[in-house]
Amino acid sequence: MEILNTIKKIGMLTVALAVASCSYLDVVPDDKPTLEDAFKNENEAQKALYGLYNGIPDLFFFQDSPVFVGTNELVTSKLGATQWYPYKAVIYEEYSINNPWFNFWSNKSSRITYDLYARIRKCYEFKNRLKLVYNLTEENKKRWTGEADYLIAYYHQILLQFYGPIILVEEEIPVNLPEDQLLIARAPYDKCVDFVCAKLDEAAANLPSVVEQNELGRVSSIAAKALKARVLLTAASPLFNGNSEFYADFKNPNGEQLINLQYDAQKWNKAMVAAKEAIQLAEGNGVKLYYETKTTSTNPAEQAALNYTYAFVEKFNSEVIWGLTHTSGVTSNQRYMIPKVTNSGNARPLGNIVPTMTLVSEYYTKNGLPLEMDPVTKGKDLWVYSAGDNTALINLDREPRFYASIGYDGGKYEFGTTSITINALAGAQQGYQAGVEYYSSSGYFGKKWVHPKTSYTAGTNQFNAVRYAFPELRLAELYLAYAEADFELDGQLSSEGMEYLNRIRKRAGIPTVQDAWALVGGIPTGDEMRELIRRERSIEMAMENKRYFDLRRWKIAHIELNKKEYAWNVYGTTKNTFYQRVVMDESGKRGFTSPRNYLLPIHIQDINTNKNLIQNPGW
Repeated sequence: MEILNTIKKIGMLTVALAVASCSYLDVVPDDKPTLEDAFKNENEAQKALYGLYNGIPDLFFFQDSPVFVGTNELVTSKLGATQWYPYKAVIYEEYSINNPWFNFWSNKSSRITYDLYARIRKCYEFKNRLKLVYNLTEENKKRWTGEADYLIAYYHQILLQFYGPIILVEEEIPVNLPEDQLLIARAPYDKCVDFVCAKLDEAAANLPSVVEQNELGRVSSIAAKALKARVLLTAASPLFNGNSEFYADFKNPNGEQLINLQYDAQKWNKAMVAAKEAIQLAEGNGVKLYYETKTTSTNPAEQAALNYTYAFVEKFNSEVIWGLTHTSGVTSNQRYMIPKVTNSGNARPLGNIVPTMTLVSEYYTKNGLPLEMDPVTKGKDLWVYSAGDNTALINLDREPRFYASIGYDGGKYEFGTTSITINALAGAQQGYQAGVEYYSSSGYFGKKWVHPKTSYTAGTNQFNAVRYAFPELRLAELYLAYAEADFELDGQLSSEGMEYLNRIRKRAGIPTVQDAWALVGGIPTGDEMRELIRRERSIEMAMENKRYFDLRRWKIAHIELNKKEYAWNVYGTTKNTFYQRVVMDESGKRGFTSPRNYLLPIHIQDINTNKNLIQNPGW
């Protein structure tokens, strides 16, 4: 078991140490300094602190993550091999205990290896050696301790999301412990949640509520409370709250049950209270939904689209609680999303990470209603070409977030000084071209995450991606978390929960829930209200690394991810042949085996090394 090796390594801070830098955002890991070097003075210790942040997994970068493209929101073309698009191992069920493809648990060989237990170890080493730092101020000691505690909790939380019950590392383990004391079993899921939440509360007590402008990217007490709300929402959800269907036999070798089989409605109350606490702390410190004021339009729908666009690409705006700047996805994802404007140049836009028709269908109409409910669209075949509009009916009269996020054939796509009308027909500039890997397999293109000022100059082959921070935590997530927990607690959505949904809808430029559903008989109840709340989340947080975990925690991944994906006939060279809705041509067969695929497998080498370590169900 690699955790065993990780625990015993104390000589080096392989990730935690960083070279000198004037800014947190510029920190680069350095493998050479020793622990003694790291704590000889305050300046060196601060470099080590910044280095701890560099251990954060890059889940926003499509080549390093099963999350960003690994559901039914986004997809790449069939021609890219799994080696370069490793998310395919997940959606086409190519992974196994011998080759998990993604290994967050240890450093055993996989395509992407993060070894979060090693990173947790670094945080404890850092925290426990602050007392060695000469003349370290009490203010910095307190804050840096809080940051280390936050990252310890954050890394545990990522492991919890991917693996369910995990091995808890509650302290730095002495190097001289015998190996049999290091063969640790997994802790019950509820105990893991309690540990992470307690660690986040400890962190919050030591962290500032806001960070200075030159410290953006470091965590605050608001971030700690927001992450706690996320953890508790997951714990209250069907996958982990009384799931006897999947996990009745999920036990440690000593018979200890790893997931509580009794449903507890009060877990929703804990999640709701935590979300409320985080919201109040955030709003009390100036965090608010972002409205764009620099780039404006007199058209309300266009302004709403601008509000949504800039909420993600305006660096550290008023809505971002914690933003990650180290991710390669900020630049790479933009280049892979923007449609092709030329066939030459190794820096050219590629148009290869694209929205699915499932996601296209998810967005509301301009009336703020699902397509299947709005009286204007209900019962109509929208998957047909409208010659007068030069596009399909499905692309017309949609809500502003659709136009801020989705590019489609016949529609405008603008970035930098470039403005094109997309032509996605085969053989056209933005369409399929025989033998070329980079094309849209759905016939759509992504706009969300593309900064309007990102540019490409064909003459010099220069792609200039405007950098921003990926919003790992933002206020809208807290509003949605509160509303979900509020409803699930007793099957009723309170006025406060409704208010939070309507704040998001207002920023999105659509009517309130009350006004929209008045067109179809009034506000829904029961399962229909649950579906409404989940859809609000799916739309607002589309392409934000949330759907991978949401489909699992809602216990519906085996339903949603076993459905066929459809596309326009991207091999069609005319409007009549292109606008045929067909099963998407992919490089594998989509599949989701339940309950196996709800959790990632632990590498077989770790299982074989630790007699107390049980594998996840189905693997």
